[in-house]
Amino acid sequence: MATHSTQKLFSPVEIGPITLGHRVVMAPLTRSRSEQPGDIPGKLMLEYYSQRASEGGFIISEATSISITGRGWFGAPGMYSDEQVAGWKKITSAVHAKNGRMFSQLWHVGRSSHVSMTNGATPVAPSVVPEYWLNSTPSISTPSGWLKPSPHRALDISEIRGIVEDYRRAAERAKAAGFDGVELHAANGYLPDEFLQDGSNKRTDAYGGSIQNRSRFLLEVVEALTSVWGGDRVAVRIGPGGTWNSMSDSNSAALFDYVAEQLNRFGLAYLHIIEPRVKGNVLISEGQEPVATERLRKTFKGKIIAAGGFEPDTAEAIVEKGDADLVAFGRHFLANPDLPKRIKFGLPLNDYDRKTFYTFDFHGYTDYPFYEQQRDGLLSDPFCPQLQDASFYFDSRLHAGTACASASASPRSESKNKALVLEAFETLFNKRDYTAAERFWSPNYIQHSAHIAPGRDGLFDLIKSLPPTLKYEPGTIVAEGNFVIVHGRFSNFGLPVNWIAADIVRIKDGVLVEHWDVIQDEATQEQSKSGEPMFSRTFATYASAR
Repeated sequence: MATHSTQKLFSPVEIGPITLGHRVVMAPLTRSRSEQPGDIPGKLMLEYYSQRASEGGFIISEATSISITGRGWFGAPGMYSDEQVAGWKKITSAVHAKNGRMFSQLWHVGRSSHVSMTNGATPVAPSVVPEYWLNSTPSISTPSGWLKPSPHRALDISEIRGIVEDYRRAAERAKAAGFDGVELHAANGYLPDEFLQDGSNKRTDAYGGSIQNRSRFLLEVVEALTSVWGGDRVAVRIGPGGTWNSMSDSNSAALFDYVAEQLNRFGLAYLHIIEPRVKGNVLISEGQEPVATERLRKTFKGKIIAAGGFEPDTAEAIVEKGDADLVAFGRHFLANPDLPKRIKFGLPLNDYDRKTFYTFDFHGYTDYPFYEQQRDGLLSDPFCPQLQDASFYFDSRLHAGTACASASASPRSESKNKALVLEAFETLFNKRDYTAAERFWSPNYIQHSAHIAPGRDGLFDLIKSLPPTLKYEPGTIVAEGNFVIVHGRFSNFGLPVNWIAADIVRIKDGVLVEHWDVIQDEATQEQSKSGEPMFSRTFATYASAR
């Protein structure tokens, strides 16, 4: 993973009336884990979204069917029954409990369906294009497995108003389910996108032909959604130049310029733009710049979420440049439930497993580990990779474990202890909120250090004496019973070199009560002030010499 400063990604931003604490968005991700029959969000989905909710974070739900005839993906949840609303309500409540926000993405798949998913109804589209089902590879998830799409029919103009009404009713249900707003899925070859692009829209009535006519259906749906929510809690997702589901247009740039311009009148919460360098969930143009977002930034006047093939460093770059205000992550968010924390602190990311994207159990869904759960076995430390081979580190763990065994064990889990220490360090060292930090440190705190005055006051006074630019980044963190070991970096405190710190913290009754530390200059022999540099006389050689 490339590293990059993430200062802008973690600055506040407003979408409509909602203030978010950071700009790392969980993209809508179809995962096929709703309960059957009924397309009902259940306990597994509740755990999945709860894991990925964060303080001030924003989640866009997976694509959610607005009606039975709009279904096209087995296992995807719905928004057309009371049971579905009840299931979603538990999820939104869990996200809100973590001070996160969540929009519902509303979905009608159009021609991209099979009669086994629509209760026997023929899938609908703006026009009949036989090549779509004749030449398609199996791409429809059904109760019988992956099948080719069924032949579709063209919507009669008199039927269009009924589908717009289905969207409006789904928006009302999303409000009853506790969502903070709705996003219209108008990309990836689903019904609104089929109306937009002339490769799929061959109509000659008011909904076909010119760009203005082909945009009519999308704009009518947006009007219906805003009649329920108001414009500032409605969003639209588009895919300019996208080719998934056999999509094409003779003049994509002109089409989406017009769409973006027309959407300005609604005062949307945001416009969500998928870059054409991805096709479905696959990056097909390695190295291509985010061209669609850059172009539409000149036309659309509201907030923009960019999506499609972003890494932490390229996400920071596009937000810093101003072409996007937020960035949505898909593959990385499903594999890293704590993705915002990992990006903020430059921590390594879990690899995602494509084989489990569209399966039906917890594997590849709720079993991806949080960073603090990974510190057993092989170690990966962004500040000191040699820790993996250093015997002293495992000796430290052994001593901590021995000390713990001789003490009364805490009822707190080790994962909670690690989370407590990370939050305590963030509150004191980075936020510099001394009042809030007092709840993490015992008044009788014992500090074993050669360079810090005794007690909690001694530690707080030291931090107060350092410049406000001080930054602490955690690296490896391991827990053994009541003890937590953290390896991290202090930087931006006015000295020419950083400090690498190894800390052992003892926890009792949910607070930090005792602390041992070692500080070392992250410097060469010539730069070092302490005479104990990390480099020149290298750490790896020193460790192995023991």
